[in-house]
Parts: sequence; C-alpha cells; structure tokens
Amino acid sequence: MAENSRKTGTPGKRTTQARRPAGNTRPSGNTRPANRSGSGAQRSGAPGRAPGRPAGGSGAKRSQSGSPARAKSGASGAARSASASGRGSYAASASRNTGYNQRRVKKKKKSILPILAVVILLSIVAIGAAFVHRFTEDAKKDRSPYVIVDGTDISGLSEEKAIEAIMSKYPWSIKVTYEGGEYPVDDVLTPIVTSAVREAQAEEKAILDKLAAVSFEEKVKRMFDDAPQRDHIEKTLGNLENTDFLAGQIAEELGSKLGKEPKDSELLSFQSDGSFEVSEGEKGLEVNQEKLSGDIKHALESGNYTAEIPVTMETVEPQLSKDDFKTLSTYTTKTTSNEARNTNVKLAAQAINGTILAPGETFSYNTVVGKRTPEKGYKEAPAYADGQTVQEYGGGVCQVSSTLYNALIGAGLDATERKGHTFEPSYVTPGQDATVSYMQPDLVFVNTTGHSMGIRASYASRTVTVDLFGVPVLEEGVKQYMSSEKTSTMDPAYDYVEDPTCPFGTEEIITKATSGSVWKTYIVKEKDGQVISRDYLHTTTYRGHQGVIRTNTTNPAAAAPAPAPAPAPEAAVEATPEAQPQNNEGEGKKKKKKENNEAQQEEKKPQEDNGGSSNQEAEQQQAAAQVAEQQGEGQ
Repeated sequence: MAENSRKTGTPGKRTTQARRPAGNTRPSGNTRPANRSGSGAQRSGAPGRAPGRPAGGSGAKRSQSGSPARAKSGASGAARSASASGRGSYAASASRNTGYNQRRVKKKKKSILPILAVVILLSIVAIGAAFVHRFTEDAKKDRSPYVIVDGTDISGLSEEKAIEAIMSKYPWSIKVTYEGGEYPVDDVLTPIVTSAVREAQAEEKAILDKLAAVSFEEKVKRMFDDAPQRDHIEKTLGNLENTDFLAGQIAEELGSKLGKEPKDSELLSFQSDGSFEVSEGEKGLEVNQEKLSGDIKHALESGNYTAEIPVTMETVEPQLSKDDFKTLSTYTTKTTSNEARNTNVKLAAQAINGTILAPGETFSYNTVVGKRTPEKGYKEAPAYADGQTVQEYGGGVCQVSSTLYNALIGAGLDATERKGHTFEPSYVTPGQDATVSYMQPDLVFVNTTGHSMGIRASYASRTVTVDLFGVPVLEEGVKQYMSSEKTSTMDPAYDYVEDPTCPFGTEEIITKATSGSVWKTYIVKEKDGQVISRDYLHTTTYRGHQGVIRTNTTNPAAAAPAPAPAPAPEAAVEATPEAQPQNNEGEGKKKKKKENNEAQQEEKKPQEDNGGSSNQEAEQQQAAAQVAEQQGEGQ
C-alpha cells in the first residue's frame, strides 16, 4: 500500500511535507516523540532514502502520466502516505542532528589534543630546565683539590702562572765578579720550583680525571651535596735544602766558563837545520772552587738571591813545557865502502828524516820510504832474495830500518811488525836487525808516547844515525836496549862441484861456507848501572852461506898432487901399504859428507825474501855472494 500511496498522492503536497523538516536545523523540545514515531515510520518506509528527498516523488510522476481512474483510487493512499512521510522526515532530521552532534564532539576533541600536547611538552621542558639548572649549579661547586707549593696556592693555575706566583717571592739575580766583569749565575731555583709544580699538578690532574669519570647516578646524587669535600696537595721545595750540592754544581759551571785551560807545548815541525820546532806552553786559569762554592752556599742558605760574589782565580801551569821535549834515543851503525849501497842508505835515511807522528799514529817504513826505483836515485847493490845474495835497486836500505829499530827499542817503544834477515847481518848484532822489502816484509810501530814524536835520520862518512825526539816514556835514569845471545849453531854446508881437471882425489874450497845460527833477544832495562829487568823479546834463525868445493873423483889420469915429504923408515913401512885405502876411505867420507850437506840444504827453508827483483845471472849471484862474505854487505 505504501507503494500505491506514493503513486496516487498529490505530488506537490508530498513535496512540501518532505521538505518541511529540511528547514529545521535544530529540533524543538517536543520533537523527541516524533523521533520515536519517526523511527518506526522510517522502518516502515523505504530504507536508504536520502533525507529531504520527497517521499513518493517518483510515484507522483508516474501518476501524472497514468489514467484518471488510477489517480482517484490513489487519493486516500496518498494521504496516508503523506502522514507516513511526515513522520519519516522528522526521524531523518533527528538522525541528522545526532550525527552533527557527534561530529561536533569529535571536532572539540581534536582541538583539545594539540593543547594537551603543548601543555605536556612545556611541563617536560620546565622539569628539564629545572634539572639542568640544578646540575649546572652543582657543576659550579668546586670539588677540585687544593694545590699548595711552598706555601703558595696554585689551585687551578697553569704551569707558567703557578711558577710565576712562587718565583715572585724569590727574585733571582746572583752574579759573580772578576776583574771588573760581571757573570750572572744560572738560575737553579726555577728548575726546582718547576719540578715541584709539575709534580703537584700531575696529582691534581689525576684527581680531576677521577672526578670526571664518575657515573651519572653518582652525579645526580652529588647534586644534592651542598658541601663537597676537596682533597689537599702540598709540596715543598725540598731540593733547595741540599745547598752543598747546588753550590758545588754552580761553582763547577762557573769554573768552566771563567777558567782557561793551560796549553801544552807541541811538536810543530821539522826545520831545515835538522831541529824540531816546539811551541811554548801557555798557562791557564782556574776558579778556586772551594771558596766559590762556600760563598754560593752561604747566599742560598740566607736567601740572598741578589748577592754579588767575587771570584778568586788561580794560575795553572801546562803539563808539558818546551823543555819536556828531548831526544829519546840515538843509534848509529857503520856502512861499507860500497858507494852504490851507501847511496841507497843515504836516500832511505833522507826519506824518513823529519817524520812527525801524532799520538797513536802508525809508522810504516815501506810506506814512508816508498818503492826503491832508479827514478828516485837508487842504485843496484847486493841484497838478499830467495836465500841468495843478488844485485837489486835499493840494496842496503835494510841497514836504515835496522838502525831505526834499535833506536825505537832504546826509546822505550817496540815494533808491531819486524822480521830478521835470511843471513846474519854484519852492521848490527844478530837478532837486532829488521829486514825490509817493498811491500813485505816491513818495519811497523805505533807512537805510544802519548805526545807527538819526531824521527831524525842521517848518513855521513859511512855512518847511519837515527834518533827519536819527543816526550820520554822511560823513567828518569832508566836505560833500555836489546841483548842477544846465540843459542845454537848449524854446521856449514858445501856444494861439491866435480872438476876432472883437478888433481884426482883432491878438494879445493872455491867459496867458504858459513854456519847458520839461532839467536834469542831480550829487552834489558838498567837504572844507575844496575839491570832492573830482562824480558824475552823474540828468537831469530839465520841460515849459513853455502860454500863451494871443487873436487875430482872420476879422472884418475889427472896429475896427482906432489907427494908429501918421506916419513921415517919405520913410519913409511907402516904408511905405504895403507896409503891407497886411506885415500879411498877419505874419498868415501867426502862423498858421504857431500850427500849430508845436500840433504841439509834441502831441509832448510828461506826465512824471508829480502829486497826487490834481481836482474843478474847465476854467475853474478855467486860472485855477489863472495863479495858479501868478504865485505859484510847485503840488506
């Protein structure tokens, strides 16, 4: 029926009724029943219809286009429908009012939330600010330790400011005076103050670091501590009490500044007249340490840090004066008449003459003399090479090295490198020679006198002289020299040369052999003519010169030697039968002796190679050996 009512009702009326509640924005006080009835009407009507829309509007349109009969029959239904539509409209209006109120409440709630959030935020800020303020105020509380150094509070001061605060009590201007000059004394108080300040501030920092490292909870608890406890650090200048040490240290430093070291005499140069130039020593000055130390100690102990202290200086003599340089030793040897050899000796002496050695310096004979060459003026002269006497340039220079060696021992020194000749020398005692050959063997020694030392060497009138000049190392009155003794002798050896022209069964000495020998050498010290020591130095072995014997054991046809005078008859009777056997026996002994000599020569080894290269043939070597034997030549 409701459907029919909507179709047959008057559209204009329904439209008016449907829109009437739409103008009501707020229902009156008596609308609550209508709302209840309206709710029923709403349930009886078409659900879901939009409020304000005319109920049956669409039906009215359909009725206008319908037949008149149907319009009439729907009139009563339209009236009922209009009544129902009115109730529905009021119900819809009430529903809209309820939604509006709900939306309005929601809007109010939304407007309150930001305000509430702002209030909460401001409360948090206020509480935080109060906490920060309290924390800041607590931070202002001084929990740092009290730092006192020498009675001065340096709490919280920098190192520089703390030192200034303490030193303001001790202005330092101590100085010493000498001959009108003023010499400030180094401030020894500031370092002591600085050390004490650094030690105290190190302890202060450790305490502050510990305070900064506490936990948050501890810091919160600490905020309510109105009277925090502070540690105390106190230091004194304890080192200032050790005035003996400080005064001695100051006096020593001033002594090095004001004092003047004495200057010893020195060996400067070798003069053309054969003398050595020695400088004059210079006196020095030194501070009277004992007096100055006592004056400074008194100033420190009395707190007189502005004192002026006079210095007393004393003269210091040099340890070495010009007179302390003397001739240490002199040694002389004689040469031969061989002019070539004497030329070589003279050149070698000139080479080492005037040499000055610094303390600890090493001397090498071969280095100083150099290679003996014709370009330097050296001549060929007898020398030893490979165990033979030969001609070589520089033959004879060993006499200079041997003379120097003896002077060296006489000065109280010794050689670090020395070697004896192959054969016994004739110009010095065996065991006291020093052979040389470029580059080895060599004569080497070190200047161990502790001062400069000079060598002076000369040759004149077949005499070689070497002396050493410097500061003596031997005690006054002590004399030192070498002493050698022969400990054994080796039999001379001969080389037998078969010569069929010689009378059969005879021997003829062409070159006389010399015996080998062994010598022990000692260093002897004497004082006032009495031997005070005799120390072993070295052992030297010399070979003998081999001789040459001419003999004939193979040609009986050679003329026999003249017979000996006839003996007495009874002796002749006994000797004649045995003459031949005696000759045969003597020949056998000679052969055996020859073989023994040859074996002995094979066993002997050369002691050294002496001299330089040889340019002579074997015949010249043999002739030179004879000359050496007769004149005592050779290096």
